[in-house]
Amino acid sequence: MRGKELKNLTTTAFPNLVLTASGPGELTGWVRPLVEEIRRQEKAWRVSLVLWKTALSTGSERGVQSQLPGLDTVLMLRSNVTALGNGQALSRLRETGTPKALLHLGGDALLSRFLAMRLRCPSILYSEHDGSWRNLGFRKTLLLENGITGPRQATAGPCGRYQVVGDLFVDALAGRPPRSHQHVEDPIGRKVTIGLFPGSRPYQIQYMGPLFLLLCKRIAKKIPDVEFIFAKSEYLPPQTFLRLVTGRFGSLSNQRKTLRLNKETPSHPENVQEPNIPVMSSRDVLARSDMVVMLPGTSTAEAMLMGVPMIVLAPYYRLGSNPAPGVPTSVDAILGMLGKCIKQKILLSIFRRFVFFSHPNLRSGREIVPELRGWIKPSQIVETVSEMARNKGWRERISLDLKELAGPPGAAKRIIEVLEPFMK
Repeated sequence: MRGKELKNLTTTAFPNLVLTASGPGELTGWVRPLVEEIRRQEKAWRVSLVLWKTALSTGSERGVQSQLPGLDTVLMLRSNVTALGNGQALSRLRETGTPKALLHLGGDALLSRFLAMRLRCPSILYSEHDGSWRNLGFRKTLLLENGITGPRQATAGPCGRYQVVGDLFVDALAGRPPRSHQHVEDPIGRKVTIGLFPGSRPYQIQYMGPLFLLLCKRIAKKIPDVEFIFAKSEYLPPQTFLRLVTGRFGSLSNQRKTLRLNKETPSHPENVQEPNIPVMSSRDVLARSDMVVMLPGTSTAEAMLMGVPMIVLAPYYRLGSNPAPGVPTSVDAILGMLGKCIKQKILLSIFRRFVFFSHPNLRSGREIVPELRGWIKPSQIVETVSEMARNKGWRERISLDLKELAGPPGAAKRIIEVLEPFMK
């Protein structure tokens, strides 16, 4: 017992920074560069990561910790609400070190606020937009860009409640190699490489993967000089892509399709049943692709900062059955209890208020990249993708516009400066 007490005294003597996140994009684009900068500066901090439910597949804590070695503790909650009242989960965070601050990087902001209250430490919000209604008593709000208007301008700045720190995604991409040399040399006769991003969660792969396979077949018939690459989130297990089971999407029927893994040279599929398409990490796909097709999410910000032309798909199918994109888990659970039809109608009324879904269009306030939304058909997607694949000038114009949206690096350093007073 004496040894255990000494161990607890040793660990709790260190200040513990608690990070909360939800999606793979937030882990790659926000958590990773921040943790790497903390370790580079050799801060005597413990860093813990709390993953809210539905963020990743069950039991993937080990995979997250191997991808982010700078973390001291990774806590994946099976039940968000239960964990807030569970002494075991809170004790694990306290054993890592004394919680000094909680930084919300993703997920349900309300749950992060409650967790900070349970840990009795101040909470800080890192947000893409100035959503004052979401502050929920956060001690400070850190913004990607200056969108502070009205009376809140009086509380902006290093000593105020709001502070612009920049985009962590820029830091995440700073160390990456430039896009593949083939895009610079542009040899005559080279095929156009199309990157496919069917999603970063298992249910997205299950229902959107077969649609992407169908698109490959139709596009390859229309434009022979194309090749495809599938992007897989590094936090998803490899078997996720071994078998794709489709639900009803437009005219697609329920049938089983298999995707053969091929890590070699990309080749376009000859049939939709067993296409020979390579599966690579998201960063490799972005580096190799002339253009990408993806769903709304942080992947659109990653492609934007790398200057990769994209087509964003925002279909309204299966809204009542699948987890609601961009909606907090607690709210999605309440919508689910109302029934599929009611949930779908509510989500449709919300989504129709949004002018844009992708990061580049939201940030610029105009359409830079095409977005196909609503009850879209495969033929519409094929037509838009084929047009962009044929039109090199269009792709180059989009790429230039995207690169102009990227801000300066250094967001991780500025966030650490904000955290310094809290971690003492």
